[in-house]
Amino acid sequence: MNLFKIPYLAQLNIVKQLEFHELFLLGLCSRRSKLLSQCVNHKFDATVIDVIDGCLQVQNTGLEGNDVVKWASMDNPGDDGWLYDEVTNWERKIEFEYRGAKIDCRISFHPEKEIPIIWCKERFKKKISLATHSALCDISNISPILQVMCSMDRLWEFPDVDEIDNFYGYGTSNDIQELLQFFNRVTIRNSVRLTDWPSFFYDISFPLASVDHLYVENSRELAGRHLEFFDVRSALFCKARGVEDHHIINFIRLWLDGSFEKLESMWIMMGATQLSQESLTEIFGAKHWDPTRRAARFKYPDGLKLLYEDDILDLRNGVDIERPSDGRLATIVFEGEQFRFFVWKESRFPEQLEPVTLRMEVEGREKSVFVLGKTYF
Repeated sequence: MNLFKIPYLAQLNIVKQLEFHELFLLGLCSRRSKLLSQCVNHKFDATVIDVIDGCLQVQNTGLEGNDVVKWASMDNPGDDGWLYDEVTNWERKIEFEYRGAKIDCRISFHPEKEIPIIWCKERFKKKISLATHSALCDISNISPILQVMCSMDRLWEFPDVDEIDNFYGYGTSNDIQELLQFFNRVTIRNSVRLTDWPSFFYDISFPLASVDHLYVENSRELAGRHLEFFDVRSALFCKARGVEDHHIINFIRLWLDGSFEKLESMWIMMGATQLSQESLTEIFGAKHWDPTRRAARFKYPDGLKLLYEDDILDLRNGVDIERPSDGRLATIVFEGEQFRFFVWKESRFPEQLEPVTLRMEVEGREKSVFVLGKTYF
């Protein structure tokens, strides 16, 4: 059936029944079909290039993405060999264009995910993810920000691009040269999330330590002396066993002396510690909350999305220190083995927002958690 030979309202009724990946494929066919596919509203506002699974995802900012299209190599399918063997018709062709280069592809459909698979030559594999991303953002009017997920031990699969917005590095790598080349070549404009902190910190310190937002799930390889190198807006280091009491004290002193100019939030989950909020109050002459000097709630930077069971942005029980050089205020909270440091950078009395909470199931029980930040994939 020729879609454009039926009345326009009938066309609209048909395309409204299509899945998102079907709208994407329709939009690739012609300028007219692209305009028709754009008549359908959708809820997505961002994309994720998932190099680990070879899929392009669409998402609502802050929520887990949905696979919309997969790419694979025709001449070197590797782990996708079983999908290659499923293809019975290689005559279905599709063409993408990226940076002036035309990429001839074949198309099939994933038997389980029920999404299209774009097959290309191996030499185009690091470009096809970017080509599909560019096409989807154009057709669907989605923000073209680049968010990439990749295994740290397979960085050679990373897309052929030198600048991205957000990066999620999964797993570990013992290849120092590959890590060096990656972090020196790729500029990450906004945020980095790592499952594991690399042990070769001194070699890759500058590009990784100067990203705006940093979240490390396993920071066992992070040495406390590394803290002085960071120039971030926000950071969370979990399982930071190498950070000791004197490193925290030195960090605060460096801030008081004028370091960490970008910093808004530093959160460190340590190992054993003798520090407490009382001891830090005594060491630095910190003051208890004065409602005439700052607000009760801190406005968390719009960095990586975090879920936590406690409302850590309620700082009425925090203690404050003031930097002599510019009068900037910072609030210290030390609870158990957790050190949190918040800098009142833009305003001491930001617009007061209500806490953002989310109901989720934890160990079979539903409970509320507090939401910080926005970037998640």
